Amino acid sequence: MSVPVTPRSDLLDVHVPKSVWSRSARPLQGRLTRALFGSMMLLMGLAMPWPAVSYTLMAIGVLGYVLIPVITDWIIARREPRIMAAGKGDVDARLEELGKSVLVSAFAPDAWVTLQRGRLLLAKGDGRAAAQAFADTARVLRDPSMPAMRSAQARALMLADDRPAAREHLVALDEAGALTARDRLDLGVVLLDEAARADAARRGSRERLRARLRGPAGLFDRLAYTPGGCPPSPRTRPSGRRYARPPRWAW
Repeated sequence: MSVPVTPRSDLLDVHVPKSVWSRSARPLQGRLTRALFGSMMLLMGLAMPWPAVSYTLMAIGVLGYVLIPVITDWIIARREPRIMAAGKGDVDARLEELGKSVLVSAFAPDAWVTLQRGRLLLAKGDGRAAAQAFADTARVLRDPSMPAMRSAQARALMLADDRPAAREHLVALDEAGALTARDRLDLGVVLLDEAARADAARRGSRERLRARLRGPAGLFDRLAYTPGGCPPSPRTRPSGRRYARPPRWAW
């Protein structure tokens, strides 16, 4: 019987709406380019003696200033499916492309870059680095309690086998009522692991307690079966007779 394979993106992907990551800060190079284009068009329009040309250039400057981030975000968002579909062997190449792309380095919002880096590191299996990338995304967005980012960090920390750290995010999501299906599964694994460790600790405590009580219990038994309540002298035989004193020359 064949088992259906779940796509990697369904298991490891982190969904953050465009309306969220697009409001983060952008690189200085892109902001200067946008401002320079808009101001240059406005100045050229003001310098033109023909009203039609002047108004057209000023309109282009205003529209360019407004639409440049919209257009660049649309182009950047079209890269996400390729990043989400990246397998473990493609991660290094995708990370290199992400760092070398002029469009990304000049116009991509900071939160988008850290989010894609976290996605790729998660696909690579580096949970610790992915959790740090998602934490950077939450910091850039100035919303550390964002459910999507908490869920992503918990997933990455589970991959890194750091269950105590993942538990903090999962419990916070549970208290906020924002657990996803995957978060519920991860929280169940964490709680089962804690229950198993607690049982093992209780069993170990019982064994140590028994080992400590075994010595005094044996002494009490000897005292209970010894006449007078004292343990027999090492020179006294079980019958009560004393051993013969060795000759002085044998000392």
